[in-house]
Amino acid sequence: MNRSLIVGDDEGDERVDVFLSQRVPQLSRARIQKLIASHNVTINDKPVKANHKTRVGDEVIVDWKDGEFTFSTKGAEHSEAVGANA
Repeated sequence: MNRSLIVGDDEGDERVDVFLSQRVPQLSRARIQKLIASHNVTINDKPVKANHKTRVGDEVIVDWKDGEFTFSTKGAEHSEAVGANA
């Protein structure tokens, strides 16, 4: 399952791995970098490198097949079931 995140006004010009580590706090930056390296993270439908800088309004898509995790969205959090059976 894919999960889409939109870069907010105060989140532009951040490395995508830093952005994701803030939005998905239970994933380590190393795990996020592995997801990026395996092309499971895209910005505006294009694969990126960990040092790619986000821009306000970018759509960051994470394709993660392992279980459930929580995304932080501007102070609010919600869970997303992710995986083949979700």
